[in-house]
Amino acid sequence: MALSTKGTFLMVKAESGGTWTKLCDIVSYPDLGATPPRLDATTQSDTQHVYIAGLPDPEESTFEVNHTADLETSLATYIDTEKEYSVWFGASESAGVLTPTGSDGKYNTSGKLYYYATGGGVDEVRKGQISIIRSKAWVRDTTTGT
Repeated sequence: MALSTKGTFLMVKAESGGTWTKLCDIVSYPDLGATPPRLDATTQSDTQHVYIAGLPDPEESTFEVNHTADLETSLATYIDTEKEYSVWFGASESAGVLTPTGSDGKYNTSGKLYYYATGGGVDEVRKGQISIIRSKAWVRDTTTGT
């Protein structure tokens, strides 16, 4: 069964061993994994090319958000500071309010956050971009709870 992206959240860990809280509402999220580069390991004794997996590159992860001055202010404390981040799939809903549960999966990483308002055109929603320069790969978290 396919699932909607409704109920997808960018989370931040308060401190090492702390609890997860929603960082902000997001419009889109990045790929949470990547194919490692293939390295040519062919020798002159081989009858065809031989490849091995290389090291994945922990590129930046970019999230699109709706820009507000309040959001920019709230993110200021995270700028250029190593933190633990997570993308949670799944929520509970009560009176039209979604609360993150991660019941459909969680992916964790660490890195430094950067934020800026992005360009726009006539009659568009103001957007911003959160980029996390990761210090480790996204890893699926199989634990339950917050």
